[in-house]
Amino acid sequence: MTTASAFRDAGVSRVLEVGDDGYADAVAGFDLAVEYAPDVVVDAHAPADVATAVAVAVDGGEALTVLGVGHGRLHALRGGSAITLRHLDAVEVDVSGRSVRIGAGCTWVPVLAATTAHGLAPACGSAPGVGVVGYLLGGASARSPARSGTAATTCGRSTS
Repeated sequence: MTTASAFRDAGVSRVLEVGDDGYADAVAGFDLAVEYAPDVVVDAHAPADVATAVAVAVDGGEALTVLGVGHGRLHALRGGSAITLRHLDAVEVDVSGRSVRIGAGCTWVPVLAATTAHGLAPACGSAPGVGVVGYLLGGASARSPARSGTAATTCGRSTS
């Protein structure tokens, strides 16, 4: 059984292979000089897709590369399996709690639109196309550990 078949059989909602409609968009990144060409891409539309894809990869003893949003992709990827979180971009503002819940695939654009309408100002940088999770956990350096992300101290909690 191929990896793509294993993902599909396990119930992942969208699995793409090279040449499939939507594959190029799923692997597109900010830096066009960095090539992303995995053999299989899980185009996650729900947290359950992520959990299922991870379980399938673990069961098969295969690596699963996460394709974040924003501009944090620094190294080329050829072959193997990847998962994109780009559709996990929901934003829920709790005005009274002065907090926001964001999907793992969010950039700052929808977060800023949702929060500033209520007079809230999230701890973000100056580039709204940056991925929120990468900014919060890693900050402006791919070598920064999660505990020292640019705005890590503003995170109340994370969920899977």
